[in-house]
Amino acid sequence: MLSSCISFAENKISLNESSTYERLVGLLRELGVRTNADGLPLSGTGFPVALPLDDGQTLVLDLPAPSILTHLDPDQIGLAILDSLGYVKQTWGLARRVPFFRRHDTLLPTELGPLLESSYRGNYGSLYLDGYRYFSGGVSSPAISDLYVLVVNAHDERSAKRQAGRSGRMANTLKRLGKSLSMNAGREDLAVSSAHVIASSTELAAVLLWTINPEGDWLDLSASVGVNRSAIQSLQRLSPNSRSTCIAELVAERREAYFGPDVSQTAMTAQLEAKFCYLKPKGISVHPLVIQDRLLGVMELVGRDSDPHFEENLELFETIAEHVALALNASILFENVERLATHDPLTGIANHRRLHEYLEQRLEEAQRTNVELGVIMVDVDHFRSFNEEEGHDAGDEVLRLVSAELKDGLRPYDLAGRYGGEEFCLVLPGASRAAVEATAERLRQRIEAIYYVTKSGRTRQITASFGAAVFPKDGLESSRLIKAADIALYESKRAGRNRVTMYREEQPAATMANWLGEVRDWAPKSELEEGDHRLARLAPWIARASLRLDFSPQQTEILRTLIWLVPLYEKMASKGQASKLQALSKKDVYRVVLPHLEAILKGSPRPPLLTRVAQAIFEFDRTQEVPKLDSELALIFDDPKAA
Repeated sequence: MLSSCISFAENKISLNESSTYERLVGLLRELGVRTNADGLPLSGTGFPVALPLDDGQTLVLDLPAPSILTHLDPDQIGLAILDSLGYVKQTWGLARRVPFFRRHDTLLPTELGPLLESSYRGNYGSLYLDGYRYFSGGVSSPAISDLYVLVVNAHDERSAKRQAGRSGRMANTLKRLGKSLSMNAGREDLAVSSAHVIASSTELAAVLLWTINPEGDWLDLSASVGVNRSAIQSLQRLSPNSRSTCIAELVAERREAYFGPDVSQTAMTAQLEAKFCYLKPKGISVHPLVIQDRLLGVMELVGRDSDPHFEENLELFETIAEHVALALNASILFENVERLATHDPLTGIANHRRLHEYLEQRLEEAQRTNVELGVIMVDVDHFRSFNEEEGHDAGDEVLRLVSAELKDGLRPYDLAGRYGGEEFCLVLPGASRAAVEATAERLRQRIEAIYYVTKSGRTRQITASFGAAVFPKDGLESSRLIKAADIALYESKRAGRNRVTMYREEQPAATMANWLGEVRDWAPKSELEEGDHRLARLAPWIARASLRLDFSPQQTEILRTLIWLVPLYEKMASKGQASKLQALSKKDVYRVVLPHLEAILKGSPRPPLLTRVAQAIFEFDRTQEVPKLDSELALIFDDPKAA
């Protein structure tokens, strides 16, 4: 009946039908419905409904329930009426369960305050808050200043907002991470940069990132954010193949991701992650970084205790792990290529090129900062004879063992490099003369402690000779420093090997000017005339070879020395004059001519160029016929047919 009257009033009343209007008001009064036509204030406990009339006036009904909403689900929608001061007068449906409308104080200081204040000024609107959507409105009547607040269950909207927020966070994180990964090619730089980006963009308590060590099957802690020093020390290395002692090792071993809602509730995290974070931790997510079944690292993410979205970000964390794994794989490939260009493939230490680059760089710093720099030359004693007796595989293994001792015995910023063959060179920035000598002696003792067991069961002790020089006293340029250390090295070998010698200016230098003189001093006087005569007879061919093959002065002097020495050396070797040959081995020239002597005596199939030239000249001198030569040597005799 009441709804029929309201419908009649809305559809039938006009300005000229005053009698009808009076009858409607009377009928409402009989039904107990109060209106503003009574001239009395409304009860304040009902739900006012404003009916606009044709004459521009408004008839306000004070109803016991919001009849317009009663057919809707009261669990999904509600209505609250507030007075002009923000106090709740009446509620219905969902509004009765919303904490805001159960207050006894005004709602103006609450989160709804801005919406209410705007609505009191006639600017109605809506507001989303904590899963509910609030709509404000008023009664268009001067007699009533109450405010309607319609509240609707907006959990779907909350889910949509949460999903949008999660998508936004994911997009922002991946954008920042992608930029970081593309800017860092090195493994260490990439790990540090990505760890900081992940920690800041996802607001985590801690991030730890381990990467595979290129020289072993363990993982090194390459980057960490938000953890204390004791944690860094205890988690510096992971060993996936041993008994797992932490959650990261377990993930590395099983290659399966792990999620825990609370680090304090798990035995493997309660003593580590629950204690080593600067911020109070809560959840944990650990991911293996795997590419094509190869474990490249482990990423551990620890959430803040106050973060309600940590579990929602698991999909994001998985995506981050995939991106980091791909970038880490590219970084490792890049480092492998770079390592091949700068490291000796046999020993794994710096190669000749990298050694000289590093020495030049450190020399520039030493000159600029006026500090000392040490250079040490190392030569494995009796290595050639060891190679001949035990084989090249054993020789290679000895070189690896020696290089490992040299590398492990140096400071992190020193450099050990393979200079060539069995020779090594060490660069010690900022090292004084005393420090260089002490380092060389310590390394000598480490090498002396190597005992190599051959395949036959024989035990061979390995020793090495050392020669050292120091910038600036012993030389200002890299070539001069290496030469000074080389001279000191040969002094060690001449003095009996397995010792350290520091360069002294008064040390005799093995220069090319006295190579032939050293040979003549060693040779028996009875042989001097024959050697000098042979050298004079073949001098034109030596000069022609030097000109046509563009020899350096040193190469020419080596060739002259070989022409004088080789026949005498062969004669003594055939007669077993070991003592005489041993005397020659103590001279500086012996090291220069030894490779050529060995190649000639043993008939090497691929002798050095100087050896081939000497053999060709000897053959021509013996037969007076141009020998069969390759095109390179044919230039000596100007015989096109010989090519």
